[in-house]
Amino acid sequence: MTTTAVFIVLATIASAMDGQLTMLERQFVPAAEAMPAEKYSFTPDTGAHEGVRTFALQVKHVAAANLAFYSIILGQPLPAGVSLAGATNGPDEMQSKEEIVKYLKESFALGHKAMASLTVRTALLPLANAPAPWATVGSTTTLAELERQHIDAVLMQTNWHQGNAAKILGISSKTLYRKIREYGFQRPREGAGARVEREGSSAEGEESRV
Repeated sequence: MTTTAVFIVLATIASAMDGQLTMLERQFVPAAEAMPAEKYSFTPDTGAHEGVRTFALQVKHVAAANLAFYSIILGQPLPAGVSLAGATNGPDEMQSKEEIVKYLKESFALGHKAMASLTVRTALLPLANAPAPWATVGSTTTLAELERQHIDAVLMQTNWHQGNAAKILGISSKTLYRKIREYGFQRPREGAGARVEREGSSAEGEESRV
């Protein structure tokens, strides 16, 4: 008798975002590969198209924008030749179809790496050294509010399993209980309510012994 194992993979925000990126990649990269090299200089010759990018520049622009955006998410410096100032068309010296397609593929590879880095911990963290328009200079969001949002997200992700939430947050269960009281979080009343009450009672017990 043959036994077949069935694995169920639950979707996450990271996997959903990566799926969207994959759909775009599967449409855009083949188009760049299908265009003959001699046509990479193509621009529309009818209508009001003065100053538009050539096909080559359009592909480079997408690749450069990808590299900029995903480098920021990963906290990496922008690659050489990539700037958010001006046209964002990538390195000027890159001219051949082979180079441009390789550049495009590398930008999507970085995108997949960035999507894989998205977790409940990283999604709410401010982007370090992010240039405009991602910079948050002048933001009125306080550190306490960022902490509150982060703890709330982790509690939701773990279905209010305070032990698991504390591990993800890197704090003790006792500290998490204090934060729950400090921010006025309310335990859910449906589904896992009984379990949450037991865990909450345990945390209260720890608190009372301190």
